[in-house]
Amino acid sequence: MSPEEVKLALRIKSSAYDAEIISLIAAAQATMAASGVSADHEGDPMYQAAVTAYCKAHFGPENENADRWKEIFDGIVQHMALCGTYNDRGE
Repeated sequence: MSPEEVKLALRIKSSAYDAEIISLIAAAQATMAASGVSADHEGDPMYQAAVTAYCKAHFGPENENADRWKEIFDGIVQHMALCGTYNDRGE
């Protein structure tokens, strides 16, 4: 997922936060991989929704919706990890 796509979801037009957003995307992908979700599905809408939710949960110091977005991320990743379509186990 590109930083531009995440910036659109975060409603950010400036490039001032690009480094932070790139770091958050990488952290989301690493968290998903650790949960068994294959990076082969990066273009998939579920994968993109998870990355977006992670970024929304962790972006900004005063994020009143952080817990809600973290729950959404966790739920999507749990579903993907259990689904044979998205994991390396092929279950």
